[in-house]
Formats: sequence, structure tokens, C-alpha cells
Amino acid sequence: MSPDDPKGYYSQLGVASSASAETIKAAYRQLAKKLHPDIDRDAGAKARFQAISEAYSILSDPALRGAYDALRYTNPAPPPRDRSEEIEPICCSRCGNVTAQPRSLVFYRVVSLILVTTRTPVQGVYCSACAKRTALNASLISSIGGWWGFPWGPIWTIGSIFKNASGGKNSSAVEERLIWYNALAFLSKGKLAISYALAQQSRKAEDNQIAINALKLMEHLQAAGVPATSPSLKNPWRTSASTWLVHLGLLIAVPSTICLAIWQDEIQKRVSNNSSFASALPQKLPSLAQAGTPTIPKCVFPPENGAVLTSNLRSKAKGQVLEIRNGSSGNAIVKVRDASTGYLFASFYVAKGSVASFDNLPDGTYRFQYAFGDDLRADCRNFIQIASAAQFPDIESLRTLHTQNQIEHSRLSYTLYSVPSGNVRPETLDAAKFNAD
Repeated sequence: MSPDDPKGYYSQLGVASSASAETIKAAYRQLAKKLHPDIDRDAGAKARFQAISEAYSILSDPALRGAYDALRYTNPAPPPRDRSEEIEPICCSRCGNVTAQPRSLVFYRVVSLILVTTRTPVQGVYCSACAKRTALNASLISSIGGWWGFPWGPIWTIGSIFKNASGGKNSSAVEERLIWYNALAFLSKGKLAISYALAQQSRKAEDNQIAINALKLMEHLQAAGVPATSPSLKNPWRTSASTWLVHLGLLIAVPSTICLAIWQDEIQKRVSNNSSFASALPQKLPSLAQAGTPTIPKCVFPPENGAVLTSNLRSKAKGQVLEIRNGSSGNAIVKVRDASTGYLFASFYVAKGSVASFDNLPDGTYRFQYAFGDDLRADCRNFIQIASAAQFPDIESLRTLHTQNQIEHSRLSYTLYSVPSGNVRPETLDAAKFNAD
């Protein structure tokens, strides 16, 4: 048997020890068609069919194949000091270079087509650099071709990329054999420092035989002059954050592209609507001269009929009554001022066609003013634009009458019209004077 094929499994299928999983599967199917007992009834064909079936059952399983490949590196005892035969160190199955700390790894690539999804192992003994490249290539193929099968496509794609990002699937038992084999190989080559460093790793092996022999080798090398404080080898297998980011980027690349494609029409519609809105706006804003009166903020919550807009009265007790009937086509604001000083006691709102009254005026002499308009200013106390303003010509003196049996309050009633008519003849008033507090 070849050292690369301890039990002849590869030769029975007619493939090389470096053959891919697809090549092994194709070779087995071709041989099975020829040697199946239903086709070839020769006794030798039956035994041959059993042999290839056994070989395929081992080589088609990544874990079993890795353990089988490691058999070629089984050499638990250290060679004697005078051994002249050299052992070749393990080489990377991808680049072919010697690697001091090899690993037998399995990466997965996923390819899907609607209802058919295949997950293919990519297996070999790698150096750390080739392992990272192989993992990235497997994740790239999975990210492009793995999503398109139902239901296993997305599930296997996500699982495979995460496994590849973490360094692939490996066996600690196989790794211990590889490291121990290399310790002996570098010893036979006369590279004692590397052999000692690898023996330090092997002394922690779970395989007791390897751990014991590793301690013996360390003692042997120390006797040969290797310092016990020799530095250990740097671990090249640590997974960096950048490696994770690259694999995760491949993982989300296709789903992100699909989401963007799905939303593309909606985005275009929104952009189109915004463009239409922008085209509907005037291309040039009017100048200040063209704009006319600047926009003044309006009262957000217009008052109800009879609402008091301003009250500077200290007493809220019932007093003299002023009743206003608004017979005009516009809303009105009525103001009550001190006849001698012009001091504003109160103002209230009278809606068009409505009647409102103010009934807590104290004794005194008053002048009554009013104005017509539509919208109120933001403070809800004055009109934005006054259509007309006026005041009643007479000064009214209001007094409370006290009799033996009761108290009588004065009551005045006026009807407002936008033209000088009605029960009084008003005096025209300037808008600025009416608005003054």
C-alpha cells in the first residue's frame, strides 16, 4: 500500500488521495454501475463491489476521511538517536509547501437550484494561509449560489459561511497526530528547535501515548542541547475580526441586493413624486414688492361668541351689563375704555349675527369701541386686518341703584352695523387707535 493510502481506499476507487468529494462520488457511481451484483454476477465482482462500497463509506464522510488520511502520519514512538532515515514534514495539500503546524480541515460550499441544494465538503491538510483562502472561496460560492433552493438553501448557506468564518471543521485527535508527526519529521531533519516547540504542543495531547512520547522527546532534545526555555511557535490559526467581517459581508451581500431590488420601484415612485412636487413649485419666488402684505400668523384656536379677550378688571363680581347685537356680516371685537383716561378695562368677541354681553363692569364712566374683521392675530386679541372701526359718541355713566328691597344694575344694549345706521350714529376710529392697549 502507498503511504498516502494506508488501506488502499483511494486506489480501489481509482482516484488520487487529493481528489475532491465530487471526483470520489463520480468514481464510485461509475464503478458501482459496473460491479453491482444485479449487473455482474461474477463472484469476484461481488467482492469488488463490497470493497468499493467500504471505501466510499469512509471517503464520502469528511470526518472519517480526515481520520483515514491521518493514518499516514501515525508514528507514536520517537526514532532512535542514530536513525539515519529522514521523515518528510507534512506539506499543505493546496500550495505544496512544508507547514510546521498543519490542520486537517473541512470547509463547505453550497449551491442551490430551486428544490435541489447540494452542500459539498472541501477537504485537505492546509497551512493557515491556504486555509483562509479556501474558506473565503467556499463562502463566496455559497453566498452567490447557495440561497436559491428551498428549504435548505438559506439554512445551509448561513451555517456553512459561519463555519467557514470560524476556521472550518477539524478534529483535535487528527490535529494531535499531525503535530506529533511533524515533531518527529523535523527531528529527523536536524531542526531541533522546531521539533522541541512541536513536542511542547504534543505533550498536552489527549492521546496519552502521544503525550508521553512528547515528554520523552523533550528530554532527549534537552540532553542534545536544546534549552528548556526555547520559545514556542506562534499560533497562525487565530481568527481575526477582519476575517469575520469579510465572511459576514459575503453572507449579507445577496439578501441586501434582493431587498434593494424589491424596493427599487417604491424608491423610484417616491423620487418621482418628489420631482413632480418640486416642478409644481414656482421657479422664482416673488419679490417683496410683489408679495404685498407679509404673512402674519393667525390665531390657532378662534374664540367663541362672547369670549373675553382682555380683562383688566380686579373684581369679578356681577356689575353693570353691556349687551351687543352684531347685525353686520363680519365678526366684531368690542372694547370698554375709561372715558377720561382711555384705560382698557376689557374687550370681548361678538360673532357675526350673534348677541353677546359683558356683565361685570363696575360703576364708572365708559366709552365703547368696536371693529369688524375676519381672522385674528396669533395672540387672539386683535384682528389681522380691520375692515372698519368706530366708537359710540356718547360717554356712558353706569351706576348701581340701591333700593330698600333690591340692588339694580345698569344695562346698556347696542346693535352694530358696518355702516352708520342703527340705534346710534358711531364715530369713525383709526385702526391703530383701536388696537392700542
